[in-house]
Amino acid sequence: MNQVDSLERMYQEYKSIAEFRVVYIQEAHAADGRRPSGLAIHLGINEHTTVAERCTEAKRLMEDKTLTIPMLIDNIDDEVSLAYSAHPDRFFVVRSDGRLAVAATRGPHGFNPAMQQGQEWLAEFKRTGEEPELSEEAIAAADEKSEERRQRLAQSATESEDGAGSGDVNSSEDVDSSAEEDGSAEEDSAEHAGSSQEDGQ
Repeated sequence: MNQVDSLERMYQEYKSIAEFRVVYIQEAHAADGRRPSGLAIHLGINEHTTVAERCTEAKRLMEDKTLTIPMLIDNIDDEVSLAYSAHPDRFFVVRSDGRLAVAATRGPHGFNPAMQQGQEWLAEFKRTGEEPELSEEAIAAADEKSEERRQRLAQSATESEDGAGSGDVNSSEDVDSSAEEDGSAEEDSAEHAGSSQEDGQ
């Protein structure tokens, strides 16, 4: 079973107690990228230059994989991907208080173990009705993420003071489970229990 199918199965099992989102970020193996995949070359999937192109590929994924998890589209500045170090793919579970309960290491090798941790966390939540307490590992990961974010904000503030800021940040685009473009904002919001991030093909 591939990652998309595993996510869909988890969503169907736990969607009554948790909010799930897939965030479509930049292509990991675009046909015109540094490490193109055969599938991307065959389908003509190139690096996205507009949000519309990213939405098109997200819709293709949802249709090809019969994915029903609500999907959000990262903006063309890759704000969500950078904020969560999500490229090429990554899986998170976010508690309702905004703290990370599960944070995968980057890439395919970290995704499946985190999926298992997420499955266990959600199963306990469903059984007890209470969100499991954070492990020491999860607390350390959350602290590290907070420090990374603090440093990015400090750097951004310095650049703005020097007149080198990049201007307004575009919100991510939203695509609902029927793959309609919605244009609503995404993430950094803490989704209640289940949240994942994944690139396209």
